[in-house]
Amino acid sequence: MVVFAAPDSVKLDSAPPIVSAPVPPNVLTRLRLETRCEHVALEHVLNLMGELTESTYRQRLVQFYGFYNPLEAALTTRCAPQHGKLDAALMALLLPRLHKTVLLRQDLQHLGVSTAGLAQCAALPPMQTTAEVLGCLYVLEGATLGGRMITQHVQATLGITPTTGGSFFDGYASATAKMWNAMRQTLLMGAVDAQAENAMVVSARTTFTCLHGWCGSTSFRIKSVTDHDLNNHPHRRDNIAGAAPSA
Repeated sequence: MVVFAAPDSVKLDSAPPIVSAPVPPNVLTRLRLETRCEHVALEHVLNLMGELTESTYRQRLVQFYGFYNPLEAALTTRCAPQHGKLDAALMALLLPRLHKTVLLRQDLQHLGVSTAGLAQCAALPPMQTTAEVLGCLYVLEGATLGGRMITQHVQATLGITPTTGGSFFDGYASATAKMWNAMRQTLLMGAVDAQAENAMVVSARTTFTCLHGWCGSTSFRIKSVTDHDLNNHPHRRDNIAGAAPSA
């Protein structure tokens, strides 16, 4: 197949080679490539696209709740206008995204799990600078993007839909792709220099590592909402037994 056809008046054997200067990768490319190892390792631990039982699904939601609840609380504080130390315009774009804990709580309650007293992760990524916050949100919003595939898998294997315990993975529903594209632009806006880019990459890798450590080395004892609620629950199963880690 002809990829490039030169005009007849040009002799290719006499034309000087055209050497293009390498284009440095932008922060989006760096984030994708430089977090790949941590990303793959986390997916391996979670195994959300593999064989799922309702018990393992509930356990993953409990683990995510224990991570997202303190993390989103800290991020909300950092992104608040009164915080004053971070880029106010960028932080205002991030605040509406910090609602995943609400979805997790709804899903767990729908599946008969009380969130009261659930273990909370104390080893959170750093969030002292705008770049660190953005790097952390890259991971969270990327997970939301990938969650749409998990939504389909969970519905096919367990019959759980976004309205019956699967709202967390459904993310922004039909607006998920639009929200991700907006997040990409926010990340580009935050990459004001090489130092900011480096900090964003380090923060993203650290966030992956923190979530991996939390989900990969902890087990939980789930407290039922009430026996009556479970007996009348459409997705009732045996509770997950485990030892709650000390925070």
